[in-house]
Amino acid sequence: MFLLTRCRNLNCKSALPVDDCECKICSTKKGFCSACMCPVCQKFDCAANTCSWVGCDVCSHWCHAACALEKNLIMPGPTLKGAMGTTEMQFQCLGCNHASEMFGFVKEVFNCCAENWSPETQMKELGFVRKIFAASEDFEGKGLHAKAEEVLSMLAKKLITPSEATSSMLQFFKCEILFTPLHSSMSYYELELSKCITACFNISTSTIMWELRHFCLLVRHRFLINYINLLNSESDFMSTCYATTDHFLIYFFLHAALLATFT
Repeated sequence: MFLLTRCRNLNCKSALPVDDCECKICSTKKGFCSACMCPVCQKFDCAANTCSWVGCDVCSHWCHAACALEKNLIMPGPTLKGAMGTTEMQFQCLGCNHASEMFGFVKEVFNCCAENWSPETQMKELGFVRKIFAASEDFEGKGLHAKAEEVLSMLAKKLITPSEATSSMLQFFKCEILFTPLHSSMSYYELELSKCITACFNISTSTIMWELRHFCLLVRHRFLINYINLLNSESDFMSTCYATTDHFLIYFFLHAALLATFT
């Protein structure tokens, strides 16, 4: 261990370099362990199942989310799954320079682990999600940032329970709508519309608006876009007039979508 052939972390003790890694960090920094050391602060961390410890899809180097944000290693980058010119939040690995997308990473962490988190851990994880996606330029990232902020606020005000917060986040990820090119079949749009409608129940007004904008981009229908913009501008007023604002918006959404589909 003292010859730097093994990790100094007593909870790790991996042979170095891990997996015979030849990246610029492992090959130049003797004693560096890519399995449990942050390349920014050089501190040990054996965290798992958390958004506070982010990894590279290619070389499996890990980094503290806080350190990555401080060094601008997490930022918007060109997406491979959307239209040309669009971005997504990515983690830029210091070891191999590969950019790993963050939305899928966070989604997997929540789907696999959120139901087992304590209330304290849940608050911390939502806090990291809010910070990671704060600079998002894409609808997906902006929606996740808004959702995390909303759930944190509701938890702080004790408007929802930790269990309800978990269900709300999992529902958010479940109803994700992918950006895809225009499709010639209206049945495709009807399927996406039904997903939007399903997603609207039991979630907040801000999330509904985010889902509606996804559908607007999908169908690219000016009438529907204008209609939703109008609803968005009036949503604060409506929330003071209707006890069930979410269902009120769903009613208008259905009405607008049907008009847009058949006009």
